[in-house]
Amino acid sequence: MDFGDIIKSIPIEPYYRDPQSDIVIYCSDCRLVLPHIPDKSIDLVLTDPPYGVGRKYGEHYDDRRDGYWAWFNPVVAQVIRVGKVIAMHHLLYALKQITSWDWIITWHKPYGAGARVGNSPLLPHWEPILLWGIHSLGTKREVLPDWVSCNPEPSKRKQAGISPRNVDDFAGDEHPLPKPIELESKLISRLSDSGAIVFDPFLGSGTTLVCAKKLGRKAIGIEIEPKYCRITVERLRQGVFLL
Repeated sequence: MDFGDIIKSIPIEPYYRDPQSDIVIYCSDCRLVLPHIPDKSIDLVLTDPPYGVGRKYGEHYDDRRDGYWAWFNPVVAQVIRVGKVIAMHHLLYALKQITSWDWIITWHKPYGAGARVGNSPLLPHWEPILLWGIHSLGTKREVLPDWVSCNPEPSKRKQAGISPRNVDDFAGDEHPLPKPIELESKLISRLSDSGAIVFDPFLGSGTTLVCAKKLGRKAIGIEIEPKYCRITVERLRQGVFLL
């Protein structure tokens, strides 16, 4: 399906449309948008949803544990419906709830500075990225190892003593868990072709769209928090560095 036809099928006015490329942002709850996207019309869904761990993202989303899977599992079903290929970040405990994936990529974090596992000395250095639809891609393309190593972006760059060089460096001062450009770029480049349609229903501060634009993809993002939509627009307008 053509990119324009997908946009026409969504009865919500876009928050932003990039004048230089086919990049569209909706400031909305993804549950209001997903049902309108046609089946298997998206080449790659790449998303990092909230994990239901009580993290504070903003005023428009409550990340409480209670009731998380009741609303999130139907979203997973919709994502699988619309996407030809899907790469979804999540935590290890999600494997107890989501079982339909085809394969898992291990995102290795050399600098593991997160929380210990419960009441234990175990400090995780990896997260799973769940994959669907990978068998549709074939073998005659650049290899994507199922073990990718790169550190997370600092969630608070100023506090970490990192001097901002461009607008990407400010994204981490607003979003608690921005995903690394290095990691998302690798996933997009290996799991889709130039001109493909990339979709992120949990856009956050916009790394998926930033990488998609730089790599010559069309992209649609949905984000419920207006402040993250504003950050994404600013990143898209000022260009992308250090991919």
